[in-house]
Amino acid sequence: MMFHFWSQLVNHSVCLHHFVILFLSICYLIIFKFLIFCSTWRRARIRASG
Repeated sequence: MMFHFWSQLVNHSVCLHHFVILFLSICYLIIFKFLIFCSTWRRARIRASG
């Protein structure tokens, strides 16, 4: 019984670990795209004004 509980716990922690990695990678991609968008937009605005 105890072994079953631990195996379930390990399975859940592995799923959680993968979910956290996926979530962090998605956040990182969003931030990265946002930074690229801001830099290109600023550059385009500077080019338009100057």
